[in-house]
Amino acid sequence: MKNKIIKICYIIILLITIFLTINANSKKISSNEITDLKENTVVIEDGKMLPENDGKLVLITAKPETEAPVKDPKFLLEVENAYEILRSVEIYGTYVDSEGKASDKWFTSTPPKSVTDKNGHTYYNSEPLIENETYYQDVKVGDFLISGENFNLKNQKLIDVEKLPEIDAKTLSDACGIEDNWCIDGKYYSMTSTYLPFEGDMRVRFSIKSLDNINEVTVLAKQNGNNLEAYKLGNKELLGIVEGKKNINEMFDEVTKSQSIIVWIIVIVIELIIGIFVFKDVIKKDKNKTKQK
Repeated sequence: MKNKIIKICYIIILLITIFLTINANSKKISSNEITDLKENTVVIEDGKMLPENDGKLVLITAKPETEAPVKDPKFLLEVENAYEILRSVEIYGTYVDSEGKASDKWFTSTPPKSVTDKNGHTYYNSEPLIENETYYQDVKVGDFLISGENFNLKNQKLIDVEKLPEIDAKTLSDACGIEDNWCIDGKYYSMTSTYLPFEGDMRVRFSIKSLDNINEVTVLAKQNGNNLEAYKLGNKELLGIVEGKKNINEMFDEVTKSQSIIVWIIVIVIELIIGIFVFKDVIKKDKNKTKQK
């Protein structure tokens, strides 16, 4: 019975792999479509918005900038020349390791409500009073605006905000929900204790995506008024943003390469899952054979 269940799981995973691969491939833009799109792409050399290009696929290279700082309104945090700010909340709580031993740590996600150690003692964890949150600011490229949420600049990573502004005690208390708060090493702390953290204490850190040191980007997108957005072909979408100056051929190569990578990632991840199931089954069989001997 157990072997039948395992085989059914293999079949289900295989079917999911096939479905996801077909679905990902269906969203890839074909070579014929790329040829047609290249011929009809409008190259904007001066970054100017022209009404006659509305609805068309355009290629534009210009310096990216924001017209206002990105903000976390809860903590009154503002960062200039950045288009994304991530608030990460950690809470101090108890966990039990694989050997059943209980200890405390900072959880980057909501901890389990309760855990029980090997001695049968149960510990209860608190939930964070504030949540992880991401805020965005529109990015201006030439005369155009791109939503900060859609400004997926290739290879750009979040960087920690090292210096946080001074916030008065009441504002910070209102944000965290606890009276005792302070800022240490670029992290806001909300704690009930003076020295060591206790269960339920929180800390908040911030990360940003900044436009500092980025001189220009090339964008391949649909012009919609003074906005740039994904160009749609049925269920397919085309939106490319790359640092530096790129021509039409280079830009299409970048976009199609990303689409192929996504397909391969899906295939590899699912095959690894299948491999883990198979490997576990093989190990169990070998152990059973060893015991029989």
